[in-house]
Formats: sequence, structure tokens, C-alpha cells
Amino acid sequence: MKKRVLDYLMIVTGAFFLGFSINFFLVPLKISTGGLSGVGMILYHFFRIPISVTVLIFNAFLFFFGIRTLPKDAIPKSIAGILFLSLFLELTKNFILHDVDWVISSVFGGILCGVGVGLVILRGGSTGGSDFAALILNRIFPHVSIAYYILVIDTVVILLSGILFRNLSVMFYSVISLYISSKVADFLL
Repeated sequence: MKKRVLDYLMIVTGAFFLGFSINFFLVPLKISTGGLSGVGMILYHFFRIPISVTVLIFNAFLFFFGIRTLPKDAIPKSIAGILFLSLFLELTKNFILHDVDWVISSVFGGILCGVGVGLVILRGGSTGGSDFAALILNRIFPHVSIAYYILVIDTVVILLSGILFRNLSVMFYSVISLYISSKVADFLL
């Protein structure tokens, strides 16, 4: 019972770090996190659809198709991770770094995203998106690390962000943030 409470506490904490860092550091400069949050950021900047809504809807779709590949104990933890990430994305959407700096945003956003993803995965959960897809792929191909799968999936979304925003700085700083995030998550795992 104590372990289960600690697992969920860490999942909630990780979801908070991830949601906060996306809104505070990355959204103001359109720095992409990759994955569904990165897709959500694209939809937010072009159509004003809240990132929390995009993440929740797309994750529900992914979860439906990927549920069979997850271990039974990971299912409720992943549901918690997905719901809490969407909740914290909504609750922190007005927490924005106003003194915007590309380096600070990409480095600290990457660190906090990596801590958030790492904490959730370390406790056997997922926040959906690329880390959910990575968990599924890791179960099928366990010789490749979860962090590596996340890196590949997120790189595709980052390239798309750079193209759609027509801004190479967005792409390059997103890569820096993603690299830091994946290294921090890999270190925690």
C-alpha cells in the first residue's frame, strides 16, 4: 500500500513538472516538446485549441489502441499520468515566463520535462504521447531504451514544428530542449 501511494505521488509530481515546464518555459517561444504536447502546441498557436484538450483527446485515442501492450499494473498508472498531465497543462496555462530567453527556456524546460517524464516512467506509468508510444515499443523491442524511442518520436514532431512555424530557431532550441529532456529522463531511469 505504501509503495502504491508513493508511485501515484511520484506520477502526479512528474505530471506537474511536465505540465508546468511546457507552459512556463516552452509555450512562449513555441519550443516544441515533441510528442502530443508538441502537436498540442502547434494546434494551440495556430487555432487556439488548449494544449490540455489536444493531449487528452489524442492520448485517449492512443490509449485505446495501445492498452493491450501494457502490463496490467501500468494501465491505472498511465491513466493517472495522462489525466494529471492534462489537468496540470490546464491549471498552469497562465504561468508563463515573461522575460523570455531562448537558452534559459530550452535548458530549464528540457530539465523539468525530463524530470517529469522520468518520474512517471520510473514508477511504471506514462503521460501518454511519445512516452506512451515508447513504453509500447519498449515492450515489443526491449533492447532499445525508452528514452531513445522518445527521442526519435519527438524529433519528428520538432521538425514539423520548425517547418510549420517557419522558424529555424524554434527547431534548433527544441532539439536542445529535447536532448536535455531525454538525457535527464534516461539518467532517472
